[in-house]
This record gives sequence, structure tokens and C-alpha cells, in this order.
Amino acid sequence: MTPYAITTVLGLPVITAVVAGPKYSKRIQLIFDSGAVSTQIHIGTMKSIGFDFHDRTPDTSIKGVTGPAERGFLVQTSRFFILGRRFQNQTLSAFDFNDWVKEGIDGLLGWDLIQQFHFEVDGPHSALIVF
Repeated sequence: MTPYAITTVLGLPVITAVVAGPKYSKRIQLIFDSGAVSTQIHIGTMKSIGFDFHDRTPDTSIKGVTGPAERGFLVQTSRFFILGRRFQNQTLSAFDFNDWVKEGIDGLLGWDLIQQFHFEVDGPHSALIVF
């Protein structure tokens, strides 16, 4: 059993991850979002670690509860670290999160990865306990 701190940004639960790209690795902040079907990272963050989207056609889309569908990209990361686990060759989605990046949020930790953990949320202590 390992506790991880949950911080909040704009009242949203945020946890830290590390994503590895073709050139660099970067520590990122993700909203813990069990309502998001997939883990989604800001396209600018993905570019900063070496992914290139020039001349590439969007190959995925998402639709949030408050807006129209947005087009984005599927990317395969060599390594993705979150909550004490290392995922290799993990497919993530890259979307424009410009408004969130200004607040220090790089994306969403979605259900595709959340469902792979056994955890307990300890709200009063702002902790996510992973078993």
C-alpha cells in the first residue's frame, strides 16, 4: 500500500506523472478523471519531448460533456510512469489543452489507465492510496 498526494488546481484532483518521448522525458500534472475514456496529454507537451505532428492527419477524437468533438492524435510513448507503475509502449492521446496548461495542468489521467489500479481515495487527507 502506497499513498500518493493529490493536489488540487482549480478544485480539480491532480497527480504527477512522467512521460518519455523520442528525445526527452518530462514530469507532468494530470487531472485524475475517471470520466475520461483515455489518458490525454497536451499536444504542446508532447512536442516538447520530441513528438512531431507536422504533416500528420488527426487520427482520434473526443467529445466532452460541454462541447463539440475535438480531433487529436494517438501517440505511443516508450515509457509512462504514474502512481508507482511503469507502462511501456503506452498509447496516449494528444489534444490541445492550451487553457489548462496556463494553470499548470498538462492533461487528463483517463479510465484506460485508472482501471489498471486498485486504489482508495482518502479525500480528507488528499491522498490516493494504491494497493
